[in-house]
Amino acid sequence: MILSISMSNYRVFSEKVTLDLLSHSNSRRLASNLISNGNFNIVKSAGIYGANNCGKTSFLSGVSTIKRVLLGKQEFDPVPNLFTGDPVSSFSIAFRNSGSESWHEYSFAFDSRRGIFSKEKLIAFGKDASNHRHERIIFEKNVDGNVYSLFGERSKDTLSLVSSSLPLMYALSDANEKVKKYRGELFAAGSSIEIISMYNIPFDKTIGVLKGTDKTKKDAIVSFVKNADLSLNDLSYEPNAKVNISDEKGRDISENALRMAPGLEDRAKLFSTYMGKKVPSLVFDSTGTKKIEALSSYVLEALTEGKTLFVDELDSGLHFRLTRAIVSLFNNIGNEKGQMVFTTHDVMLLNTKRLMRKEQIWFIEKNKDGAVDLYPLSRFTAADGTRETSDLIKEYSRGDFSYIPNPDFVDSLIKSLPKDSK
Repeated sequence: MILSISMSNYRVFSEKVTLDLLSHSNSRRLASNLISNGNFNIVKSAGIYGANNCGKTSFLSGVSTIKRVLLGKQEFDPVPNLFTGDPVSSFSIAFRNSGSESWHEYSFAFDSRRGIFSKEKLIAFGKDASNHRHERIIFEKNVDGNVYSLFGERSKDTLSLVSSSLPLMYALSDANEKVKKYRGELFAAGSSIEIISMYNIPFDKTIGVLKGTDKTKKDAIVSFVKNADLSLNDLSYEPNAKVNISDEKGRDISENALRMAPGLEDRAKLFSTYMGKKVPSLVFDSTGTKKIEALSSYVLEALTEGKTLFVDELDSGLHFRLTRAIVSLFNNIGNEKGQMVFTTHDVMLLNTKRLMRKEQIWFIEKNKDGAVDLYPLSRFTAADGTRETSDLIKEYSRGDFSYIPNPDFVDSLIKSLPKDSK
């Protein structure tokens, strides 16, 4: 479970931005939208709104960078902000793994010019019943500040010799049990993060479930998809099916050709059933239904295994009642460990009366000077005229919370027409 994520000097973000998933409100409204974990109340879902090209996708790219570093991957994308001239991008994530005795916050700075982790720090923290926070440093490394500590001891002689091209817990030998333990904590945190874009959702996870032997998971996938499409009766993987697919010119595509494209052969053996007749999902299902089929496994995995699912443009290609139902699934009282963070333009989700708490709704805005800010709806209080019972769609549409595009395409068209056509 994730408590917060921060990043600075990364892509469009020059200054530090933080997505805070901790509820700071004492309101009991929609209390089922919160999970109590280690005396912290955390929101089960959060939606990020913003105009096009203001930083929503960049934020999810930053989350992807954090995930890959947590997993110890050497290939990641810490692209510094173009306009600051500073090669160092900084990130942090506060998380608690299932079965862990405490929360952890891992922060790091990567210098893209030198190709090193110039700073790293891991702390364990918690909060007692009296609301007092306590923390301890697990390790800290600051190459330029000449700070080196490991498991409570100064370790300059050891750590200064360790390669900084890898995260510290992956650069040290796991023969040390404490290194092995905290590497495991970082790896588990990275493994609990899933990031997808609604424009291109991999089918591998859904097909893997349908190919498997777990009937409960299969039934859950089918039920999820059937609820989204009233005319669909079943979804199945047919391993022995003869694939008969044509290209846009009507030419048959052979199975050998399908095998040349990774994953396409399996996709061609995914069948939907309508009124008792099985048809290839690849050529028969609508774009929206295909998205639901692919998304279903990610949603169910997050809810059952306690993962945090990040979705770019959740509303893309889906009816507004489907996006609302998916968000409601995470906010449901029956969900005790899954989280979802999504970007969206769907104003129908701006509902603090029945769907979202104010701290679950976020806005990302690019100022005229190019600086980008990320902030929650809870910043706007009753003193500002915004209450939980307010008409948020109306307020958002008139730009009360963030910049709203107001294009004059007609004027642009008229100006572009030849004079004699006016």
